[in-house]
Amino acid sequence: MKGNVNSLVQVINNMISNSIQAYNGKTNENIEFTVSKENTNIVIAIKDYAGGLPKEVSDKLFKEMITTKGKNGTGLGLFMSYSNIRAHFNGNITVDSTPGIGTEFKIILPV
Repeated sequence: MKGNVNSLVQVINNMISNSIQAYNGKTNENIEFTVSKENTNIVIAIKDYAGGLPKEVSDKLFKEMITTKGKNGTGLGLFMSYSNIRAHFNGNITVDSTPGIGTEFKIILPV
């Protein structure tokens, strides 16, 4: 895998922080972090069960800076994470969110 490891650490840190913040202060909640190899890609998945994103939000992710945190967020972290993965790793980030259940982000990195 080629790319800047510091950029990857920043992206993963941002994704985990977003999952923690999605729980709105609830404690003892789960965040799943997995790393797997799928075909010629490394896939890093971060999954929470914090209630998911509304469809109108998940449809806009990666296309513009959008936040669900109100005045406490800018939407810059996820937008920059996506840009870093595309530019420095020739990879991708996907989102699968089910309202009322949770959200899973996958960082897909070619090997």
